Amino acid sequence: MGANRKDMLFAYAEALRVLVVSLELPTDEYVRAWTDGSLAEGIRSMMACLDLKDGVQVAVMCALEECNVRPPVLGDLRRDHTRLFGHPKAPLVPFYQSQFLATQRGDEERPLLVVNRTALSLDETYRGAGLAHRPGSTVSGDRMDIELTFLAVLLDRGDVDRARVFVADYLSAWAPNFFRQVEQNADTPEYRFVGVLGDRKSTRLNSSHCIQS
Repeated sequence: MGANRKDMLFAYAEALRVLVVSLELPTDEYVRAWTDGSLAEGIRSMMACLDLKDGVQVAVMCALEECNVRPPVLGDLRRDHTRLFGHPKAPLVPFYQSQFLATQRGDEERPLLVVNRTALSLDETYRGAGLAHRPGSTVSGDRMDIELTFLAVLLDRGDVDRARVFVADYLSAWAPNFFRQVEQNADTPEYRFVGVLGDRKSTRLNSSHCIQS
């Protein structure tokens, strides 16, 4: 694996970690990272290493610049997070693969969290890679941030074959639409940026562009 390829895999893993942090309930530390420019600087460095088409680079960088128009407000970010992901009955963008896909299909009955076919299959996948998902945890393994974290770990290991299969078997089924809906429904520029970065035209989660052999 050449240096450029290693840099690309590292940058792709970093993009996934930015998404993971951004999907958590915002904190003062997260707001400071936007305000002092450190998060934006890291994103610019990361984007320079990703093999993306010019139009994609422009879209991501334009979304990033929108975040610099005004300092973020913690309360605004938390309200947006709750609207998008945290509503107890009707989140705009369900955070779990099983529930997201059920919503897309228009199913009246939602799958159970933790105990559903997708979550159980993912738990087997995590264990197969030696990364058992939080023994005893009541958090379902089909949550977006957990899937992205697992993919980032695979890329850190250089386990490209397993990463490619994971994208094809799981993330490609919902990540592009998930992030597109985040972009479309976000009230804040920071969450619109998260949507753009996570969309298939940026990190290419649907086609695993950055991990093709």
